[in-house]
Amino acid sequence: MRFHPKQPKYSKLILKILSPILLLLAVFCYLNSDMVYRSIVSVNMRSSYMTFLDTKFQFTEFFSHKPDSLSERKDLIIKMSPTNYVRFQKERAKKTKDYILNDAIDTIQHNYYKAKVKLGNDPSASKLKLFGLYPDHFGDSDGHSFRIKFDGETGFGKKKVNVLKPISRSFNLDRMVNIIFKKTFNGLDIASEPVNVIFNKKTYGIYLIEDFFDKYLIEGNLNRESLIFEIINNKAYFNHVPKHEKFSVQQTIIDDLVSESDFKNFIKLIDEEMLFGFMALSLIINDNHNALDINLHWYYNPLANTFEPTIRETKIAHIEKEVLENEFNSKLNSIIGTRNKVLTDWMSSMSTSKFNSGISKALAKIENQFNIILEDSSYINFKYKLIGFNSYMTKNEKLFHENIQTLKRKQYPELIKSIETIRITKDTIINRDIIISKNKSLIIEAGTKVTFTNNSDLIVKSGQLTVNGTDTNGVQFVTNKNSESSIYINSKKDTKISYASFTNLSALNKGLWKLPSSITLFESNATFLNCEFLDNKSGDDMVNVFSCKDVVFKNCAFSNIKSDAIDSDFSIVDISDCNFTKIGNDAIDGSGSTISINNSFFQYIEDKAISAGEESRFTTVSNTIKNSELGIVSKDGSHLISQNNQLTNNTIDLVLFKKKPIYSYPSLKLINTKINSNLVEKGSHFIGLTHPIFAKNINKKLYGNEYGKATE
Repeated sequence: MRFHPKQPKYSKLILKILSPILLLLAVFCYLNSDMVYRSIVSVNMRSSYMTFLDTKFQFTEFFSHKPDSLSERKDLIIKMSPTNYVRFQKERAKKTKDYILNDAIDTIQHNYYKAKVKLGNDPSASKLKLFGLYPDHFGDSDGHSFRIKFDGETGFGKKKVNVLKPISRSFNLDRMVNIIFKKTFNGLDIASEPVNVIFNKKTYGIYLIEDFFDKYLIEGNLNRESLIFEIINNKAYFNHVPKHEKFSVQQTIIDDLVSESDFKNFIKLIDEEMLFGFMALSLIINDNHNALDINLHWYYNPLANTFEPTIRETKIAHIEKEVLENEFNSKLNSIIGTRNKVLTDWMSSMSTSKFNSGISKALAKIENQFNIILEDSSYINFKYKLIGFNSYMTKNEKLFHENIQTLKRKQYPELIKSIETIRITKDTIINRDIIISKNKSLIIEAGTKVTFTNNSDLIVKSGQLTVNGTDTNGVQFVTNKNSESSIYINSKKDTKISYASFTNLSALNKGLWKLPSSITLFESNATFLNCEFLDNKSGDDMVNVFSCKDVVFKNCAFSNIKSDAIDSDFSIVDISDCNFTKIGNDAIDGSGSTISINNSFFQYIEDKAISAGEESRFTTVSNTIKNSELGIVSKDGSHLISQNNQLTNNTIDLVLFKKKPIYSYPSLKLINTKINSNLVEKGSHFIGLTHPIFAKNINKKLYGNEYGKATE
């Protein structure tokens, strides 16, 4: 007889209770499978994976070789009050909940919360807010993304930055692609830097500080401030609009351009070479994430009058099989799909053969640059700071190289086209724009008078301009009283202008395309010998030199200029034996420039005779400045050397101060230069100034307040 022990009654009771609960749970999960997936996979597993990556990073970095020659990562230390931190985390939690329950993104208004930030040894007051549409940015309570808006401290200014996990930018891929895009096609480089984040004494791990779409991104790329925007469903969404009336006008014009169903007029202004580069990079990485309309941001370049793409949020996928050149168009169409109508309309606006050859040529440039980038010291330094992710970064580089090899392109030899020469040999009236494009050369002979009417302009884009005036037979450029005309030069070919006079010119104004100068030099080399610049009608500058490496003014005269005579941005300029008389604002103004000024004469300058700003380097030797408001001014991290200069009867001979918070104080070296009056802000560095007059808030004393003159 067998004995069968009775099953405990409580086991049956548990089964009776658990069975319906498990059944209900199963039904709930089935009916809400998407929500369960978002909770378990998209949020919790993603957060766990990012924690795993941080742990793996620390372990790998500990056992990695660390070259002494490369710099260490900085710590980004954030201190937020307990009250603000609780509010901050409540926003993050609500955003996560909305995503899990309703698949809702961007449902709440993100608020900025005050905090103190220290990057390395540099502190700054700031404000922080959440950003990002998907849970990789907000799902983890101590691994989320955030945006910092700095509050005007030295080195930071008012700039904004994104702070996010390296995986969100594919570790090194975004950095590598941006360097290639900048060096190969001169696109905006959205820079990033690895840092350690400590938030309210809690270690968040390794992060990237990434440039935001603001004026600091534009200026950091040595470009002129302008608008940045996205285009979604025939509507422009502006990320950055500078505070000036003219930008509001441009914003309206861009709104009208992108509202067209076919983008035809917008497409005409796209920088073709740059977009070919963008599309070729998209083809190599074989992913459309960077090309989505919500990710592709456009910069309007006011100097070139072009729309330029930026590249960010890249992901890379293996190209499974060979892609021949005649398949580039169809392959890119399949990658981009229907998610960016501007790109697909641009592709369809040209023949397939032209598009494919354009991509092929861009691929050749990228391949050459890719091999150089791998040895670039700044890129190597970036990778070293992320050395714990070395396996992921190596995989990205290997896949990028393999994908290039999979794209089978033709070889296109450089074709040398004959130059079409246009000569002006007699007095000429110009009543419509003259455009000197690539493979064209305009030569204006001695004794010629060129008269602009009907708001016509002389525009040199990639062509060449030569003006052959002589000491007895000069060339005159004159605008009649009813016309506003300008001269614009953007060419890699040398511009040579001798014995020419420029009278009654105006700032360029062609609808969307507005420039503040009567004569604009952009990315050009130019020499002006024995020229006169007289009586301009409008604009901030008579001559604006922007991103030029070699510009010379010798034996030139500027007289009766409405505002600045020469304004140089990010350029190298040599000025010698020139005369500046009756200048409405600054005679020579430089930002981020290297300028030498020798044996020149300045008189009746209503603001600054010589003004070095924004980390410029000025050398001034044997100049005379008299009867002017301000003689020599150095500001915002600039360094100025003054040797053998004579300053007499000026309101203030010398001013040293800091105007923009992001820059450090200026420096000055005086050699055999007598200063009769000065204003110096404490913190400025100087040698040879024996009796400095220290003053506070010098910026508020200038620009027409107590001294100088405001720009009109």
